[in-house]
Amino acid sequence: MKLIKIYEFDYYDYEKGEYQRYNHLKSLKENCETAGSLLVEVPESSFDFGDLLRIGGNIYRMTCASPKEGLATVEMITMNAYP
Repeated sequence: MKLIKIYEFDYYDYEKGEYQRYNHLKSLKENCETAGSLLVEVPESSFDFGDLLRIGGNIYRMTCASPKEGLATVEMITMNAYP
């Protein structure tokens, strides 16, 4: 069973004192290794591109995935209870 590592961007890194953002000039792997925050590893068969994921009580949507590299990026979304 192949695992996909799920990374988050646009979070504040307190050690560096700056926001960690996805750099579109770099590769997915390079971004994940340098600026991404690993959230969780999940089996490849447990989700599909476009699915919403609940991780640690928060809701995320997938923004980029590479099953070949075993990487995916997500961003946190907020649900409006009163649209």
